[in-house]
Amino acid sequence: MNFHHIGISTASPDETLYFYSTFFGFEEIKRFMFNNELLIFIAHNGFLLEIVHEPSTKTSPTIHIAWEVEDLQGKIIELENKGLLPIEGPYRIGKMLVVFFKGINGEILELVEKT
Repeated sequence: MNFHHIGISTASPDETLYFYSTFFGFEEIKRFMFNNELLIFIAHNGFLLEIVHEPSTKTSPTIHIAWEVEDLQGKIIELENKGLLPIEGPYRIGKMLVVFFKGINGEILELVEKT
C-alpha cells in the first residue's frame, strides 16, 4: 500500500483552497461533483489533499497534517509574514524541531525539521 491523499471536510471549500494555496503553495488539480458533493483535489510537491464540501461541517479538529521542512525557522517567518501565526512551539522533540499552526477548518498543521 502507498499513501494517496488526506481529505478535509469543510463548509467553505473555496476558502480552504485559498488558505492552502496562499500559505503552503498548493494548486488545484481537479474539481468535480460526486454524489452531490463538490470535491476539489489540490497538490504540492507530490502531497495530495482532497477538499470535500459538506455544508453542515463546522470544524475538523481531530485532523493532524505534518510536513517535513528543511528550515523550520525560515518557514515560520514566511508564514508569519503571510499572516499565519504558530499556535504552539517551536519545540525540540528528540532529533526534531516542530511547530504547530491551526488550519482554516480547525485542523492542526505541524511542520517538522529533522536535526
